[in-house]
Amino acid sequence: MFPETTKSCCEHPRPPNNWCGPREVLAVDLPLRVAKQEGDKMSPVSDMGGREIRLESIERRSLVNRSRVEYGTWGINHVQGCSHGCLYCYACSEAKAHGRVRNYQEWCVPKVVGNAVEQIQRELARKRTPIDRVHLCFATDPFMWDSATGSAHPEIAGMTLEVMKSLNDQGIPVTVLTKGIYPELDLSGLHPDNQYGITAVSLGEEFHAAWETNTPSVFDRIEALRVLAEAGARTWVSVEPYPTPNIDPTASDVDALLNELEFVDKFIFGRLNYTLAVTQYLKNVDASFYARIAADVKAWCVMRDKPLHIKHRTPLYNPATKTILAVDFDYWNAVG
Repeated sequence: MFPETTKSCCEHPRPPNNWCGPREVLAVDLPLRVAKQEGDKMSPVSDMGGREIRLESIERRSLVNRSRVEYGTWGINHVQGCSHGCLYCYACSEAKAHGRVRNYQEWCVPKVVGNAVEQIQRELARKRTPIDRVHLCFATDPFMWDSATGSAHPEIAGMTLEVMKSLNDQGIPVTVLTKGIYPELDLSGLHPDNQYGITAVSLGEEFHAAWETNTPSVFDRIEALRVLAEAGARTWVSVEPYPTPNIDPTASDVDALLNELEFVDKFIFGRLNYTLAVTQYLKNVDASFYARIAADVKAWCVMRDKPLHIKHRTPLYNPATKTILAVDFDYWNAVG
């Protein structure tokens, strides 16, 4: 059901200063969190050596929440943590701040919300405000990749499909964002207004090895999204957080990345924030880098009639396009 990736990357370089965990700990050293008591709820996954371990299940009393992300309205995070461990991800720091995890190592061992479907049904029955769409997920990955096995975490993917079906059955479409690989989906059984997205910020192997170590290659992500597009699915891509050339040597050529994504319906672009290396590059090398790249992205999309939203804090941000993922959004009227 889940295609294998063509690339496996297990080695991790020393992370940058903005990393939310201790700098001396590498991704390959992540400890495995297992249940200490016989009665704990568990699910089988594989550790970095291919051995079977158990993925802990937790419960939540609230899952359907208003989103603070500018292009979202409602969001659900039915997994806590993420085995991808991407070094630019803000979600680890958010989880630490709210006391859900203690450190980066704990963050990188995901836990599924075992009562997700039941809890979502309860919340939807109580809500008086209409829900136009739900995003999966802003603080984890709905099709999380297991770099040890070269496949998706089966229970996380299975839970995601259950959540999607549950929402769709009530007439609520979803927007999905992953750095994993989409499974084969029976689109006829899902809402036609679902929108399936991937994060793709670089084609560079050097960047992938350093910053997105435990994810499948960007080419595999793109190919999985292409399969969905060819089957008639609505697609989008998050080209965010986009790095500077001192982090990714290929960053100056954004067109090369966009050309690989020409089949995609909608685009969201944003700079990499809160990173010392980016600040230093903009201060000491090229202060206009993001203005130039944003202009390149906009020109590329205009030439191909592709709806685009450029995010807040990025040059050429346009608040009129922040609802780009709304089902009934009239993009061309919004941009004049």
